Parts: sequence; structure tokens; C-alpha cells
Amino acid sequence: MKKRLVQILSITLSFCMLFASTISIYAFDTQQNLLFSETSTAFNSIKEMNQRYDLQIERIEILKDITEASDFLLLLFSGGGYAVVYRDNGEMVECLIDGQNPYEDVTGEKYYAGPFNYLEKADGQFYLLPDKKLIPSSEIKAKSIYLAEQKEDILNWAQQENVFSKSLPSSAKVSYTYYIQHQMPFGSNTDGTCGPVAAGMVLQCFEQYLVNGKKIIPSSIGYGEALHQSLIPYMQVGNFGSIPTTVALGINEWTDYQYGFNYIPEILIEAEASYALATNEARKSIADNRVCILFTSSLLGSDWGNHAIMAYGYFSDSSYNNYFNAHLGWGRSGSETNAFCAEKWVTGATCIDLI
Repeated sequence: MKKRLVQILSITLSFCMLFASTISIYAFDTQQNLLFSETSTAFNSIKEMNQRYDLQIERIEILKDITEASDFLLLLFSGGGYAVVYRDNGEMVECLIDGQNPYEDVTGEKYYAGPFNYLEKADGQFYLLPDKKLIPSSEIKAKSIYLAEQKEDILNWAQQENVFSKSLPSSAKVSYTYYIQHQMPFGSNTDGTCGPVAAGMVLQCFEQYLVNGKKIIPSSIGYGEALHQSLIPYMQVGNFGSIPTTVALGINEWTDYQYGFNYIPEILIEAEASYALATNEARKSIADNRVCILFTSSLLGSDWGNHAIMAYGYFSDSSYNNYFNAHLGWGRSGSETNAFCAEKWVTGATCIDLI
């Protein structure tokens, strides 16, 4: 994954509720469009973000999603950097505190399709920034579905988080841990391809242990580096590297290709991305004996920077800190095949279901 100082919060900015009172304010962008309602949760969230991270907001712009709803705000910080938050409640979707405005010099309409998916609409067509690559309408539709699911995750996080935690064991590991730590082949992670490496490991585990001897991966491709290389074209999006949505879409597109053109699998799978509920979805998957992919952030303190890993267990230490057992996809030492990933480092997850 690209070594960028990136934050996609795995939980919402719910700490805005530290404010006991609601502040009444009208705020407008440079075109005098109303940004906040009169009693604004979004205003409180953004104010708290300013105080907590010492970020001064220079300008705020409205971003549309691909369903034409004006659901997002682009916050541009003094001295550089930006964040994208939901307009209705100020919950953060992503933040890059040392980067350039992704919509710099855009003359068309500005759209947002989830983390690292910055779009410009001109003459009725969508273009992916910064390269201004034309995006097919079919891909726009798929992204809009994932964006809607992501927002639903975030809006329901506070209500569902405790329910999920209570319904799961306090610790768990998949039954094929020995295979993961000592026998599993995996690809060579170069040039930001940690997402395809992790996806390949997950697909191998599913085929080996979860589908009763049936085939997901064509024999003509096989495991390890060959599988990694076959996945790369489906998961890299411009200069953005690997994130939960692109990896989930990539796995689904890869399996669709195998099914439609190259090989008919004996069992079908479906990958889904999550952000606000990422660690809960990961624990649910592992408790169900299914490995999954986690995404870590350097800004959140990850020892491995911005990276995609395969998680196969979870536990808490004596101080009640939560961790995942993970394979880093880098080597075969114990620290790489049984790494401890702190829950607070996780920005998102990609989990797979059998369908």
C-alpha cells in the first residue's frame, strides 16, 4: 500500500458528543451554499477535530456523491492537507494532513466516491483524479453501492458496536493457524501490492479449508506469486494503492472474470468492505473460522505504516487492549506470520462470505 500519511478512521468522530450543548450556527461555503444546519452536529464534530489535532480549517467545500446527493464536505487546512467528512454529522471518512488538495485545479463538478476516490464530472462523464481517467458507468454504479453500505455502517456504528462485541467470544483463532504460519505460500509484496498479496492468502485459505475440497482458484493459476500477479490488475486504482473498497471490488471482479471467461469455480464467494465497523466485522469473520483482510494506517500508529494484512485471530491483553493475529505477507519469521496488530491501527477491513 502506498506509504502515505493517511487516516481513514475505523470509528466515527463520536467524541464530538463530549460537547454537552449544541451550538447554533450557519456556515456557508464560498458560493454561499449552506453547509450546516442551524443546530449542527457537524459543526461540533469539526470544532472538536480542530482542537484535538490542532488543524486550522481554511476553506470548506461541498462534495457530491455519485447519486448526486451533496453528502460530503471537503475541509482544506491552512498550510496544506485536507479531510472529507459527512455533511450531516461531521463524521470523518478520511484525512491526509500533509497532502495536496485532490481537487486542485478541477474546473468541473467535484464528486466523492469513498476513500481515495476523487472524481470530476464534466460533460456528463466521471473522471478519476488526479489522472482524469474516464470511469465507466458500470464501475460508478458499483462504487455507489459500496459507498452507500459504508455510510450505513458508519451511521449505525454506535448502536451496533456493543451488540457485536457481546455476541462474540473474547478471543478466537481460525482452525488452520498452523498452515498460515508455516506452510501457506504468498506473493511478493512490491510496488504497493499488499492488497493483492493479502487477497491471495485469503483465497488460498478459503479453498484449502472452507469449501470442502471445491475449487475457487483455477489450477492454471495456482497459489503464491502466480495468484498474486493475477489479482494485481483488479485491485490497483491509479496512485491510490490498496484500500478496503478497491480490494473487495477487485476480488469480486476477479472471481466474475474466472466465472465468465476463464474458469467456472465450484463455489462462489463475495467480498465486502467495511470502515466504521471494520474490527467488529473482522472479529465476526474470524469467530466464524474465516480469515479476512485488515488495513492499517501510519497516522494511527501502525508499526507497518499503511499496509494490508491477513488477520486470523484476535485477543485482548491484561490491560484490555485489543489485538489481531496477522500474517504481514512480507516473510516467514514469527514476527511476520504471527504479528500482533493493535485494533487502534485498523482503518478498514475486507471480509469474504460464501454465497
